[in-house]
Amino acid sequence: MTHLHRSLERNGVLREFKYLGALVILLDATGEYSSNCIGCPDCCTRTHSDGTVEYYHQMLAAVIACPNKKTVLPLAPEPIIKQKDASKNDCEINAAKRLMPKIRKLFPKRKIIIAADGIYSKGPFIKLLKELNFDYILVAKESDHVNLVNEYIERRVASKAEEYEETKDGLTQGFCWTNNLSLNASHSDIKVNLLNFWEIKQDEEKPHSWIWITNLKLTRRSVCRVMRAGRCRWKVENETFNTLKNQGYNLEHNYGHGKQHLATVFGYLMLLMFLIDQIQEACCPLFQAARNRLHSRTSLWEKLRGFFTNYFIESWEDIWLSVIYGNQRGALAPNTS
Repeated sequence: MTHLHRSLERNGVLREFKYLGALVILLDATGEYSSNCIGCPDCCTRTHSDGTVEYYHQMLAAVIACPNKKTVLPLAPEPIIKQKDASKNDCEINAAKRLMPKIRKLFPKRKIIIAADGIYSKGPFIKLLKELNFDYILVAKESDHVNLVNEYIERRVASKAEEYEETKDGLTQGFCWTNNLSLNASHSDIKVNLLNFWEIKQDEEKPHSWIWITNLKLTRRSVCRVMRAGRCRWKVENETFNTLKNQGYNLEHNYGHGKQHLATVFGYLMLLMFLIDQIQEACCPLFQAARNRLHSRTSLWEKLRGFFTNYFIESWEDIWLSVIYGNQRGALAPNTS
């Protein structure tokens, strides 16, 4: 995967994903193996109320995404498995701490914005991002950041926070922001900027509201773009995990555990396949035409399986032309064996 990303860098493809002058990288974790019967020293475990023990592996995914693009580009995932000589389960935050230096090594000179949910908006992780020269846009839950939110409310009441609201086509969107707040009492040295965004649809009474903290300076010109990058975080769930689970990759299917990290290897291979498909979707006109011809990825994969079963295939170009136009435009020779 590193080789593929460096090729994308050399060929200028990553420039098309730049947003706010940076690459936005989204973080989130998902499961890849679970069993009540088969485990290994690498497995994390959880004990259920009925006493049964569940053995599981997870992985932390990091994907390059842009609010203006549906395509995402996954990086190599970080396994969430019990670490050597560890007495406790591995966790998403520890996996992220291992992954961040690898991302910086892959993109040593790139400006990068890390976008992630509320478990990451804590002092130690923010300090790590600062050490690695990453910018960030992180969800801040009110229950986790009482002092921060109280200080924001005090500024808002005192008219020391900036605010505006606009309505268009029945949708009301509002922004309120302030800069240079202390993260919390334990990390008063960490100064963050806070953006509160809300949205009210015409037929709804209650607004949907989000709060993010960031090190990017917030101004009236920048808050809308920062909001879009923050909400872009859902692409790791929708465009990545949902696609892998429900559109032919079968991420949640248990392909087996093996004896030498097989479940983790399967996770790597699945993300690698998905990256190759996403690169084709972003860069290959023939793949794009074939994808549009069959509408869904699942239909495309079924069509490909049929070709591989029934024909001898010499090139991918032959496959895509056959999908787009029918086999009269391709050069697939029937497999009569």
